[in-house]
Amino acid sequence: WIEAIADQTIILSNMAYLLIKCKQFDDASDLIDASFELLQILPDSKKSVMLVSTLSSMAFVYYRTRKYKASLDTYSACVQLQDKSYLYDESDQVELLLKMSDICKKQKDYEKRIYLLRCVLVYQQCYLSEDDEEIEETNNALAEAVQKFADAGGTNI
Repeated sequence: WIEAIADQTIILSNMAYLLIKCKQFDDASDLIDASFELLQILPDSKKSVMLVSTLSSMAFVYYRTRKYKASLDTYSACVQLQDKSYLYDESDQVELLLKMSDICKKQKDYEKRIYLLRCVLVYQQCYLSEDDEEIEETNNALAEAVQKFADAGGTNI
């Protein structure tokens, strides 16, 4: 029965993905909610990856429907789940932190964006060479965020 529930969860998530591609976010949200409910039945050993994937999909739906706070909170939950699992590495963390950073940019929360981009740099330095283009892009985004923060009157970084 565990495999059947896991299969149903995957099917619901795949259907939600298709609805997201068609920009039917309300219907996708319903399927993601149903998938999340099924995941709660599964033992912890079976649900780690599916839980992060499901929450990430929900965060994306929140983002596309301009529910930025909910999106940020949901991505944050994904990062915390990734921290607890050996299945994820620094590049997985970077992917989510960059999404969170983009949300902060939309919200004009430059202080939080600076913090997130600094975290991204720390993780990137674990698996990329110092002259890598990704690190340069992050440094450029960080410089832009610091400038916007300063322009907005921020002083404590």
